[in-house]
Amino acid sequence: MDINYDLILSHLLKKKINTSKYTYNNDLKFKLFNNLKNYYRYGIISHDDNQNNISFYSSILSLIDNNFIITNDELSIINSFKNDLIFKYDKLLLSDSISDLNKSDIREKLKIEPNHEIIQYIVDILKINIIIFKSNNNIYDDNIYVIYSNGLIHDGCLDLSIKTLILLNYDNIWEPLIENNNNIIKKFFNNQDDIIIEILKNKNLINYYHNLKDIKYIEDYIINKTVLNKLKLDKIKEIIQKLNIDFKSIIKPNKLILINLILEKL
Repeated sequence: MDINYDLILSHLLKKKINTSKYTYNNDLKFKLFNNLKNYYRYGIISHDDNQNNISFYSSILSLIDNNFIITNDELSIINSFKNDLIFKYDKLLLSDSISDLNKSDIREKLKIEPNHEIIQYIVDILKINIIIFKSNNNIYDDNIYVIYSNGLIHDGCLDLSIKTLILLNYDNIWEPLIENNNNIIKKFFNNQDDIIIEILKNKNLINYYHNLKDIKYIEDYIINKTVLNKLKLDKIKEIIQKLNIDFKSIIKPNKLILINLILEKL
């Protein structure tokens, strides 16, 4: 086994890290980036000492907190961030789908990997947009997922003039996207940036997930065959549509056939 810098660093820190930690990687295989330059994946610490996946919080904080990438104690900053989110709890700020969550619910949900409710909560409290690009098993999803908060829709259109973060999700490992143009770093985007302009040119690929009700189907229900079997056929068909699975060629698409199509897609 080769002894290299990343291996030594991982032992010193006793953490599982992405090999690109705090470095730039322009390996962006999503179609949208074919016409864009100067955009990079930014490597972050993905797991803590106990192999808990902390990549989502590392990604968010590397974008909103300049101290995060220069500290040797990322976990403390992550914990402080979570405590701050709890402190800022305000039921009036919450989107409809999570309005029934109290402060104790948020506290408990922040202890585990973020689900749709926590992502929506962060978006609501910080008053931001989050745009997500997703990849699973080296299959790059062309869809663009936009999570936004209450009050960020004007005249039926999402307000992309406010602070927007862009995250990449590779097999449930999150990474932030940044722009590095001649060492001028940009972490927040709005409708004046070419990446947002390019996204808006591809409106047919945009999935707006206010309240994340649609993502809820994907995250809560598409888990395994046992869980899918509990759903009614109409719900299975909804998931099929959301995953853009073409089953028109199937003469009699029964529940079992559709479930197998979903599992193949995942």
